[in-house]
Amino acid sequence: MKKHILFIDLLLLAIFIFLIVSKIVTVPAIKIIQPIFMILIAVHLIQHWKVLAASIKRMIK
Repeated sequence: MKKHILFIDLLLLAIFIFLIVSKIVTVPAIKIIQPIFMILIAVHLIQHWKVLAASIKRMIK
């Protein structure tokens, strides 16, 4: 599970940098990249929520 989170983190970082660069340099594919970025953020939040919930369950036991 942690490898998947790291992979999504790296993808989010790369797309975020790409979005910032696209503000400086005109990139025609930006309208395709923005929804992918939002979907990855949602996946990222869900993954971290699962890890947090599992950690809390272990702490309570």
